[in-house]
Amino acid sequence: MKQFRIEPRGFICREVKTVEEATHWFPAFENPYEDCEVTPYQLYRIFHDRYDDEFLIMDDHNNFSLIHLWHIGRYVVLEETWK
Repeated sequence: MKQFRIEPRGFICREVKTVEEATHWFPAFENPYEDCEVTPYQLYRIFHDRYDDEFLIMDDHNNFSLIHLWHIGRYVVLEETWK
């Protein structure tokens, strides 16, 4: 991963292999100027739609999206480091 501070204070990101394990998605585009609904290197919370059994994110326009399925990114778990 590139060296960006993406975690909120008191939290750390740990990469996981599948969307089912993840709490967030971290988009990392080859072309950062690509026009899309998410901002590269920003965390997006993953929501599970139980009715359709899909994993969605909320994009920059506050719309639910499946963009994580076709754009380069990493699935991560955001964990608290102190309580």
